Amino acid sequence: MENGHVKTTKSLVDKNLEMETSPQRVFIELLSPDDKKPTRLHLEPDPNMNATSQVAKFEPESPQSPDADSQMSFNVYEARLSGSGDSCLGALLPNSASKIGFLPDHLTKDGGRMVPGYSRRIRQLSVCLVLFIAVSLVMAGLFVWRVIYYDSEDKAEATTFNNKEDPKTYCPVRAKAVPLNILPKSIQDALTEIEERLKKANTKDDTVSIMANVVYMDKVIWERSFGRMNNSNPTAPKLSSSTVFPIASVTKVLTALMLYKLYYEKKVKSLDDPFTKYMPKFSIKDPFNSYEIVLRQMVTHMSGFPREAPCLSQKGPMLCPDNNTVMLERIRNLTLIAQPGDKVSYSNLGFGLLGQGLAFSQNTSYEDWTRKNIFDPLEMHDSAFKLTPELRRRIPVGYLKKKPQEPVEWGWANPAGGMFTSLADIAKLEIKLFDSMEEDDFLSPVMTEEFFSPAYILNGKQFMGSPWEMYLMNGYLARTKTGYMYGYTSNICLFPELKLAFNIFNTGSLNGLCTDLASKLLTAFHEELIARDKKKEHTISEEEAAPYLGEFYTKDVPTIRRVIIKHQEGQMLFFVDKLEKLLLNRLSGTTFELLDRRKVKCILIVVMGINHEKVHFDAPGNSTGWISPGFTVFGFHPRGKAYFYREQL
Repeated sequence: MENGHVKTTKSLVDKNLEMETSPQRVFIELLSPDDKKPTRLHLEPDPNMNATSQVAKFEPESPQSPDADSQMSFNVYEARLSGSGDSCLGALLPNSASKIGFLPDHLTKDGGRMVPGYSRRIRQLSVCLVLFIAVSLVMAGLFVWRVIYYDSEDKAEATTFNNKEDPKTYCPVRAKAVPLNILPKSIQDALTEIEERLKKANTKDDTVSIMANVVYMDKVIWERSFGRMNNSNPTAPKLSSSTVFPIASVTKVLTALMLYKLYYEKKVKSLDDPFTKYMPKFSIKDPFNSYEIVLRQMVTHMSGFPREAPCLSQKGPMLCPDNNTVMLERIRNLTLIAQPGDKVSYSNLGFGLLGQGLAFSQNTSYEDWTRKNIFDPLEMHDSAFKLTPELRRRIPVGYLKKKPQEPVEWGWANPAGGMFTSLADIAKLEIKLFDSMEEDDFLSPVMTEEFFSPAYILNGKQFMGSPWEMYLMNGYLARTKTGYMYGYTSNICLFPELKLAFNIFNTGSLNGLCTDLASKLLTAFHEELIARDKKKEHTISEEEAAPYLGEFYTKDVPTIRRVIIKHQEGQMLFFVDKLEKLLLNRLSGTTFELLDRRKVKCILIVVMGINHEKVHFDAPGNSTGWISPGFTVFGFHPRGKAYFYREQL
């Protein structure tokens, strides 16, 4: 007994355990096997237990230290201590002691006896289960409420043509090109903004010189240039309309035109002809055991060819100085990288072969054929494939990472990217293509439409054509082609439906600025032309519309019960049963036209097939009280005719 405390050691775990007690508390000191750093525990006595302690064996569930020597197993023996009061060491270690490694988690104290410690976990799981059941009941209740109280009329609308679609899925109304003698202010504002952004790009980067123009219908309506022929020389001449650029892959548009023009002239029988028909000595290793590669696959980058031609030339004035014989021998040892027709695989080799093969079949060179059939007829006098001294003087200095670059000839690979031209010449080509959409001239309208058509869907908004890279842009399909050769970039962006084109040639890099500016230009033209189209939708007074208003019925179309025609705000509205309103636009006399402007998906309007359907009213007369007795339509029934009569009063 020291200072009111009793200190005892009673063969406890080979004297590695010491206990010290007082009337209020018990202390235990644990000594590790090396008798260093004892651990001192503080135990509160349990007043409900007698002086005789229970016997318990406990061991750490895991070692207190990574050192294996610190692992211990020991017993607490029965002991009766004398002293004032009824102090004892009968209390077991509190449950929290297990957290420091002295009691296993599966033992706890409950009413003075040892019970399974899983009860705590069970209680926790029980609480979680109750919460889960409660949430499930709430969700089930909401679902039942939704089913019972959901408006049946709204539900019906979800499966009819009255369906309110997300505005992003509305079928867009596309404008038609009309002559603009004076550019409207909205278009002028868009062009001013484009000019400011190009000027800023030129000012920000001293390696960038820019030529840009806009083609609309049959002429260039806007052109700007920024920078000099050599930006390193402040006294060098500024860019002009006669400035020539290497346009690299934009040349592929000319090669594709070569194919379509030969097809138009019936010198190519079919776009699905095998290429070997036009270049018999061509061969390449095919691990896919495919059918023969056809022209259509080559012009749409679906031939499976490797990207580049095996020119194997050292640095020099020409990328690919070899002829067909040498190149075909090298190509014979190449292997397809994809199965032809399976997917898009961009290939300069494919276009080189296409242009050279077609020219070979016509007993001429690619360069001569292009000059005689495209450059000369279209008066593209700035265009060529050979870098003459005069042409070289008209090409600005290119820049790649601030280092000056000089243009080079492409030689055998000219069909893939070897053309030099000006913005003025590109505009002439675009105007001729726009004309061919309506006239049987350079190409037929049908051939031109196919030339501008997508060939492969990339991701739903991007497509590959022949050889166009296409993007959905504000409801239109932009046909673009980008060319890049070290130090030079060329971009052309066409919207054939509007007969609109935006072109940029530049040195250095503009980092995708062309697409953004083309979108801004498109929006301005679209909004202006749509507004003009709406003005063409004739307004009609209520007095003029009166003979054609009312309710009409038919026995010819089982799916239509009634048609109601009303007049509202200067327009005639045509309602078919519960369908949303259609516009009824007067063309002439008693002939009207249905215009489907419902806010629904395009496919619904297409399959309904009544947009621009003609409605022919019976002439009102004195015998009918100057009221039209009915009307005839030819597209409402497979028989080709349906008559609607006014309800007899």
